[in-house]
Amino acid sequence: MISLPVMGKDTRKKILDIKKEQVLELYEAGPEAVVLFIMHIQDMLNNLGLKVESQQKIIEQQERQIQEQGKRIQGLEAIIKKDSHNSSKPPSSDGYRKRPEGQKGHEGKTLQMVSHPDKVVVHKVGICGNCGRSLEKGKVIEYDRRQVFEISAIKVEVTEHRAEIKACEHCGEVSGGGNKIPPC
Repeated sequence: MISLPVMGKDTRKKILDIKKEQVLELYEAGPEAVVLFIMHIQDMLNNLGLKVESQQKIIEQQERQIQEQGKRIQGLEAIIKKDSHNSSKPPSSDGYRKRPEGQKGHEGKTLQMVSHPDKVVVHKVGICGNCGRSLEKGKVIEYDRRQVFEISAIKVEVTEHRAEIKACEHCGEVSGGGNKIPPC
């Protein structure tokens, strides 16, 4: 009597690789051997069908999950792209990224600095940006100047911000207090 392949990972390969001689041997073994072989193939196909159904359910679940994640990513990207120019968010929430200013081809204009501002605020530099030593007693080399123009109810008040720039007596590094000055 012919021996049937044992059900397992290689069963499909064994059945597909069956040789003509093996089929003839099965046939010569009689109708009972052919019936057993065909029933064995049916069991194998049923098991494969169940496995395919299970995998199909997993694939459908993963497709739904991918679609949900895609929607969530689009929502998060939309939030990231919002700033004070395209939403009701305040300019202070825009962060540090530089936005294109004005329209292409349009020549911009900026307010010129005045020689006698209404107020002067000095932003002192306390430590060397290189070695961390104190610059409290150091001599001011120059000022990094920026002016903020604010319109008050009566007149324009100009505040000049001066950031000290000092050289470290220890290492010679030039440091400035400009990180406290509001940007122009």
